Amino acid sequence: MIDLETLSATPDAVILQIAAVKFDPFDDYLERGIGIAELPQQNLLVDVDSQSGRNINESTMQWWAQQDPQIQDRVFATQGRVTFADALQQTHRFIWNSSGRIWAQGTSFDISILEHAYRSLDQPYPWLYWQARDSRTLLDLVAVDLPPATHDAVEDCFRQIVGVQQALRRLGVTRFVR
Repeated sequence: MIDLETLSATPDAVILQIAAVKFDPFDDYLERGIGIAELPQQNLLVDVDSQSGRNINESTMQWWAQQDPQIQDRVFATQGRVTFADALQQTHRFIWNSSGRIWAQGTSFDISILEHAYRSLDQPYPWLYWQARDSRTLLDLVAVDLPPATHDAVEDCFRQIVGVQQALRRLGVTRFVR
């Protein structure tokens, strides 16, 4: 599962945070008492100054100003940031050969922003176009009761993972056909 926090909703958005969490869509982590900290994950804060030419949107900045101050402190922290290029390299290594599927809450946001980011540095992205999966569509098929997004990317990954697992279970899906 991939989740981003950004400063715009366009494909060329400045990226604040990239989270990726490896998971088994057919497991039930909540039932087994497994939390996000127990799953293989990457959680990167990306240096804004290293993203020359990428988009910052004023309305997105205003939206961020309305978010939970604790989340703002985490996502906008200045310590521990990595450069844009390094974040993409680390994400590539983390994702490559993961499971054959890349999940995101809507492929037209997180996936398209990352694909644009990789193209902007003339780098391949670590999935093929047919591997992208949309958890939002899956969650729309059944009534899955999830808490609201926090807008901390790693927390939102786990929330979306739990949603995928619950939706597949309610649909009676126990394996992917291909």
